Amino acid sequence: MTVKSDLPQGTLDLLILKVVALGAVHGYAIAQRLQQVSRDVVQVPRRSLYPALHRLENRLIRNIIIPARGVKASLQEVRMQRILKGMTIVLGTALMFGQDAVVRRSTILIDTVKRGDMTQTAHGLGTLTEKMAAELKIPEAQARQITSGQAAFIDTRVGITKGTVVGINPAVVDGSVTVKVQLEGDLPAGVRPGLEVDGTIHIEELKDVVYVRRPSASGSPESVGTLFKLDPDKQHVTRVRVQYGRNFAHAIEVRSGLQAGDQVILSDMSAFNASNRLRLE
Repeated sequence: MTVKSDLPQGTLDLLILKVVALGAVHGYAIAQRLQQVSRDVVQVPRRSLYPALHRLENRLIRNIIIPARGVKASLQEVRMQRILKGMTIVLGTALMFGQDAVVRRSTILIDTVKRGDMTQTAHGLGTLTEKMAAELKIPEAQARQITSGQAAFIDTRVGITKGTVVGINPAVVDGSVTVKVQLEGDLPAGVRPGLEVDGTIHIEELKDVVYVRRPSASGSPESVGTLFKLDPDKQHVTRVRVQYGRNFAHAIEVRSGLQAGDQVILSDMSAFNASNRLRLE
């Protein structure tokens, strides 16, 4: 069915807010997304969609932007300010009512920051060569501590083969260096030269470090990022600045910003870049 006038008042507004929360921020994308997620049950015509968008936008302007500026700016000027500041309808509407933006627990991954012993690693993709070796492309930042003789583990998709680093080409191409690993023993059945593989090189055993599973959209070694940390009330999360350190097999070192026992969201939260605090439900 299409959206009809006998729907409960405000239903279309809520549908729009839900879709905008997923990242669609212009009329055509919103209409497409509504149709897609409802499997063609909800089809919103332009004559219904755009009045609803303008209604929400005007509520945002009246209740947030104009009061914040303390002047009666023109509608065109205020709209441009909203675009430039990256404000979305869904976050603006939450602010109108003094509320935090909402994220559902069922859509995110929450994990606990830990302390313990870890192995610093470097990762890269590569191919098998003719002489029982693998050539891996390792990001330059990870490759700085790689030396000959370090243990490596090559994932051929049908098994893990151990090897040893025997050579490093220092030339940087597209941000990576080439590391040669000599394999030990026999390759799994069906594995041939030219096969694409994943490689992990063990660099150093580290004692008593704070670490967290690598977040989906951030968490590069030796970088600064942000994560949403669970508040003491367990009902909200607050954005915190995190200094990352060394890289591990499936985790990354935390040098500051978090401590062991903290719970953080590891999912991609880029849809909430304009918000520093969210409510969980």
